[in-house]
Amino acid sequence: MSLGEFSVWRHIFFSFHFYSVVTAYVLKNITLSLPEGTSDHGSPGLLCTPTTWKDVVSFYLFNYIAHTATVMLKPGERSIDFAVTVIGSLFFPAIGLHRGVEALLSAAMLNRCDLTRAARAGALCMLVRSPDWRPTEGEEVPNAVLHQKSISDHPEGTARPPPSHHGVHLVTYTTPWSVSKFGWPVYVHRQIIYGTYNVPDGYQFVMIPPNARFIKSESTTETIKVASTYNFVKAVVAIVQMGYAIVTLFRSGGDQIQRYGFVAFGLTVAPYAVMSTVNLLGNLCRSDYASIYMAETSIMDEARRRGGSFYGAIARLEEEKVPSVCSCSYSCGEDIDRLEFSKDSGGNLILRSSSFDTNEKHLEKDSGCCKTDSISTSCSGRLWRIHDLPKKLNYAGIKHDPILLIPNCNPLKLSSKIDTESLPTRHKIQSVALKPVAPFDKKHKWFVTFEPHTYNTRSFFRWRFAKYFLTAFISLIPVVIVATMSHYAGGSTPQNKSQTWKIFVSQWLYTGIVSGLWLVLEQEARDANPSKLWYRSPFWRACIYIANASGAIGGYVCVGQMLVDYGSCVWFG
Repeated sequence: MSLGEFSVWRHIFFSFHFYSVVTAYVLKNITLSLPEGTSDHGSPGLLCTPTTWKDVVSFYLFNYIAHTATVMLKPGERSIDFAVTVIGSLFFPAIGLHRGVEALLSAAMLNRCDLTRAARAGALCMLVRSPDWRPTEGEEVPNAVLHQKSISDHPEGTARPPPSHHGVHLVTYTTPWSVSKFGWPVYVHRQIIYGTYNVPDGYQFVMIPPNARFIKSESTTETIKVASTYNFVKAVVAIVQMGYAIVTLFRSGGDQIQRYGFVAFGLTVAPYAVMSTVNLLGNLCRSDYASIYMAETSIMDEARRRGGSFYGAIARLEEEKVPSVCSCSYSCGEDIDRLEFSKDSGGNLILRSSSFDTNEKHLEKDSGCCKTDSISTSCSGRLWRIHDLPKKLNYAGIKHDPILLIPNCNPLKLSSKIDTESLPTRHKIQSVALKPVAPFDKKHKWFVTFEPHTYNTRSFFRWRFAKYFLTAFISLIPVVIVATMSHYAGGSTPQNKSQTWKIFVSQWLYTGIVSGLWLVLEQEARDANPSKLWYRSPFWRACIYIANASGAIGGYVCVGQMLVDYGSCVWFG
């Protein structure tokens, strides 16, 4: 074949090869009947028809409501409580985001033991004494400490009451071995507990610490396994919603921002996209638990002796040997060797102790434990009358009265990275203080602080800081997205028309972050309070969310107005 013939066949070959490509892009002029108001907003390939109510509903459904389907369910959470949380997340994405951050920090899926994994996820609870707990006649209570100010500590002109009028206030305090990894207790107010139980007065359930240790329960021979499920549906929904949100944000980068500036309706999807992403990661770190499970302790045994019944406990928590609490490092504290409660002839509750340790206490260097002298003192054989509980458990007026400190539960053995052999064998009280329950609150309660042990107070602070810092930091990511894409341009829409949009959408996106974090803190403070008076029903929670959602509601209305003004658009070329 000659070179000329090859050149001819080459042109024929390439014309066949691209035949389908050329014919696929053959353009035709056709005539379509379009509604009045149809526009391309100056962008070739964009077709925008007037917006209908179905278009507005679809935008709300796929860009806001669908994202709330990724909000994580807490272990044992009731459906009505979860529905209220979804409503809150619809107005304040930081509420749903916070749950994803909490699941990430729990790292529950990293542990192979079912019980430890459930404890880290917050799916196990134990029974503790409540603040209104009162002893019964003939009952012995370990780990009690008498807090009593010295004469020099009393206000000028006052002194201790005479021996014939000795009385003591009984205070049940929250212990550091009954709190979560973030440094406060989580009481069971709104969760479903597996099994059957009858809790006597003076007791309540609290979540066990994530590093608790377990032993086999001796009260039952049945084997109960912790049931959990991995929610693949939520993970898939989160992935789909992330992709849809990215498309919405991409489409807002053109004519939308030119017209509406930094409040363009497509940019309002950013907080919900970030929330879905974090919840997707949270679902990978924590399973779902339909209910929480009980674990036995000596306090549950105490409640059973009072007529309580508990069936369905999965294990028993390992506890320290008693007595294991002392006031070695605390000058105003006196350890009680043996504490017995009884009633006098008038039916009043009194306590009798064979000895109060008022001798000089010292530390035993080898074992690090508190060692007390066995010699009886002037307090030997003294009877103390138990005062009635103050009204609303407000101890504001009894700062200088003797206080009998009772732990809400006996010390637990906790897993720790610290060398436990180098730790003291007893838990030492560091300080006792009467403080307001909340800032500027007239109600006061007693707070007991311990020296670091298997629990670490610095660790509590680090985890708490990490949770709130991450929630706040991730909540600000949508602000960065909006700033990057819009450069905070004002838009070409007339000022008299867009001013209201800017006010409400800005309040929704920016002030909503602060409001969402505040509502999270407020709810966690209520869950950390043992009093049922602090419990807020789902109805009132929903009312609080709606009452604080003026910015979000106004933002949704503004988005609808922008959708009607802009039109329903389709890209075709």
